[in-house]
Amino acid sequence: MVLCINRNSKKDTTIYTLYWDKGGANMATHAVFEELGVPYEMIEIDLSKNMQKSAEYLAINPNGKVPTLVHQG
Repeated sequence: MVLCINRNSKKDTTIYTLYWDKGGANMATHAVFEELGVPYEMIEIDLSKNMQKSAEYLAINPNGKVPTLVHQG
């Protein structure tokens, strides 16, 4: 249901997951990840397809807001 882009990431070492949409306020977070070189994963939430209202996404962010940043550990 979500599009996944892995950057500098191995599934078992990913520290951050950024759920984002095109045109959203996610560029600064993405730039910081790149600058720091930390392992992260970006998952696109397509607002035009109401993906932010899916049960899977609402389990992550009950408000259905995008972007959302999840920190592992």
